[in-house]
Amino acid sequence: MEPDAIKDGESLEAWLQDRPPEDAMAIAHRTALRVHSLWSDAMEYEWVRKTDLTALPVLRLYLTSGVARKYPTPEVKAASTATRAASASATADRAASSASTAAAEIWEQIRIDAAALLAGLDLSQRPLWSDTPPYWFTVADRNARAIWAKAPEPWHFWLRWWDGVLSGQQLDWELQKAVALIADEDWEKGPERIAEVIAEIEADHKADPDAEDIDALVARMPPAAKATIETFATAIARHRDDLPATLDAILGFCALEIERLQRKNYQSDDERDEAKRQIRALLTIHSAVSRLQVVIPPEGALTDEALIKAEKLSRVFIDAFKAWPRKNADDLVDSVCRAALVGITATVLPMIGASVNLAVGAGVILFGGKKVADGLKAAKDLAPSIP
Repeated sequence: MEPDAIKDGESLEAWLQDRPPEDAMAIAHRTALRVHSLWSDAMEYEWVRKTDLTALPVLRLYLTSGVARKYPTPEVKAASTATRAASASATADRAASSASTAAAEIWEQIRIDAAALLAGLDLSQRPLWSDTPPYWFTVADRNARAIWAKAPEPWHFWLRWWDGVLSGQQLDWELQKAVALIADEDWEKGPERIAEVIAEIEADHKADPDAEDIDALVARMPPAAKATIETFATAIARHRDDLPATLDAILGFCALEIERLQRKNYQSDDERDEAKRQIRALLTIHSAVSRLQVVIPPEGALTDEALIKAEKLSRVFIDAFKAWPRKNADDLVDSVCRAALVGITATVLPMIGASVNLAVGAGVILFGGKKVADGLKAAKDLAPSIP
């Protein structure tokens, strides 16, 4: 039976009959993560609180389930209990049933996951969505991030973990394992206590020295001049309706380019190291744009504080874009994802008050090549000018 024949629960079970049990766990885990945003969008509702399915227990389940697939040891398996799994499954079913439009897209992703497993690929290293995430997911995810942003300190780690899940560039698995093995008594004390324990773990953990902490980066960044903020505010007001879809496109192309870089066969350590550097830059772009979506919602007045933070995030985005690839490899011009990301960035920068020439100039300098240069010129012609 081929993955294309998977249409519903019965056909999925039939396909899984000849597969190892780990494949069923992987598909179930990925499917639950896709409907996670529908639950987290509702995390402040009364029915969620009454069923004790508030953020921390569910996030713990998702993390420990992922870790258990990487480290199937008794201590890790014990961290993810059957009762919590059943509760999360019921929540996922309730969320999915409330959004029938999501069903077809979720089953399509299940078929794609099954095909990847058949090819021997590691699903944890693949973006959660094979293409640009569907609209319902993006809206729910944006709303969930806005809820987390109301009290950001306890959720700092979880936001980075979630960005890694979405992009397929997971946080270090040893770090995730250490978080999964935090004692039950600490988990029972709530998100503030867990944030303290995670901070202690990360202080002892040998993290990637080149990894960017977006929130810390923004906090250290000085505010822009008043005139810059005013230009930024004018651009946002002018392009408010078009900005959400454009930012969504950037996130989608980032995920696709990350997956392309992860799957490529490299001929040398230098090529592999350069790909890792590019992935880190793409993750920075992804994180900055995700946070921009929260700070600049589709409608509603923006406070001065929100404008200042959004302008800083735009600078992080622009810097990461300019630092993305420094080398002209043979495949730069022929990568559709790469060319599309450059083109859509050339379009979005005027929407946040940056110069069109900045995007076009950066693209030509970094990429070269007639195809990309022509694409950037077209993007410049289409993009509105900023006074």
